[in-house]
Amino acid sequence: MVPNSNELLMPRFSVSPYLLPFVVVAVSFVSCCLSSGLVAQSPEPNTFRMERRAKVLFDQKRFSEARPLFEQACATGRWDSCDTLTVMYILGLGGLLHGSSMAGKPFSEAVPVFERRCANGQADACSHLGWMYKNGIGVAENWSMFFSYSSKACDGGDGLACLNVGIEYEVGGSGGIKQDYSRAAVLYSRSCNAWDAIGCKCLGSLYHRGLGVTRDDSRAEKLFFKACKLGAAGGCTELKNMNNVR
Repeated sequence: MVPNSNELLMPRFSVSPYLLPFVVVAVSFVSCCLSSGLVAQSPEPNTFRMERRAKVLFDQKRFSEARPLFEQACATGRWDSCDTLTVMYILGLGGLLHGSSMAGKPFSEAVPVFERRCANGQADACSHLGWMYKNGIGVAENWSMFFSYSSKACDGGDGLACLNVGIEYEVGGSGGIKQDYSRAAVLYSRSCNAWDAIGCKCLGSLYHRGLGVTRDDSRAEKLFFKACKLGAAGGCTELKNMNNVR
């Protein structure tokens, strides 16, 4: 079963605690600055300090002070900061209007940073680019670019990307893709093996319903259990529902 909108608001990675009440996608990222725009180097110490200070201010609900620091860090390609800014734009924190447009700075400045990292084989950078194109964050919405970057990231081992591509196959229709539960199951399996909680939950749903795979409630229960332990509320709910019918 495709995760509902509330589930997609749940963090999927090891997201810092300061984001837990608000985070939209939980996507964690090990960020670094680029020298000459070609080779990934260690982040500048001042970028780390800037981001740490911003997180402290965020925790203290001093959003207006935290925002410019997150913007500067995001522009250098610090995905955690971009992720927090996404939340701030959606919720209207730090002097932003509720639901402010995310098409411009600093997200747009981060795009070429992620593009270079993706070209250099960094799967999570490809995954983040796919998500940005899917949601129009820093770029115009473009389903083909989303699917291309997400597929590349999945091939590189990124669990979130495999989940996102799997959803496209389970639902079908977008970009001319035909509904294919078997393909979705393969992608969800790769996502779950990469410890993505919602990927485990979605795979469990396919096994529970016998879509694209032979129905196997025992396997589904194990997958729901894993999803629950990894933090997917939907996995806990499905596990409870299965136990209630016994």
